[in-house]
Amino acid sequence: MPGRVFRRRLPKPTDSGDEKVLASIEEFGFHAMHVRPWHHPEHADANAKLGPHPIDDVGVCYTVGLPYSHDHAELVVVGGLPDERAHDILWEVVHLIERGEAFTAEDQSDLVLRDLPARFGPVAKHWRKDILTYADWAARRRQFEALQILLPDGQGRFPTDGDYTGPPQPLLE
Repeated sequence: MPGRVFRRRLPKPTDSGDEKVLASIEEFGFHAMHVRPWHHPEHADANAKLGPHPIDDVGVCYTVGLPYSHDHAELVVVGGLPDERAHDILWEVVHLIERGEAFTAEDQSDLVLRDLPARFGPVAKHWRKDILTYADWAARRRQFEALQILLPDGQGRFPTDGDYTGPPQPLLE
């Protein structure tokens, strides 16, 4: 597939979850991780004792493998979108990267969503380590870049705008 580079080595799998992630990267160029508060009800009591968490409480979907397959930063969607919708957004951006697009923080694109632009924001190192755990594993616990895909509300306003009225999208900067 055009755009695949695989210049760096990925870690060896230690369990079936790792094997699934690596197989997806090999086949599709990335693996999408969906982390939702309701995905693991067995942890509900322990998580309740920790108190509110700005990201875990709304959920996150992110790529694993783009630095290896496309020499591009990982991508993150934060918020309560259904998994399928978040996955579609990640795929759309990956398809754009495969066609030669490259995104950096503060970029905006009219090609990701149908009727409104999407914006890309920075992801701070502590968030990359805390919530992008499989991407951190794939990077062998070394530095890697990531971008948050910011989605506008129905009027085209972003979470960085004071009058944004869409679903929560905590910023990862």
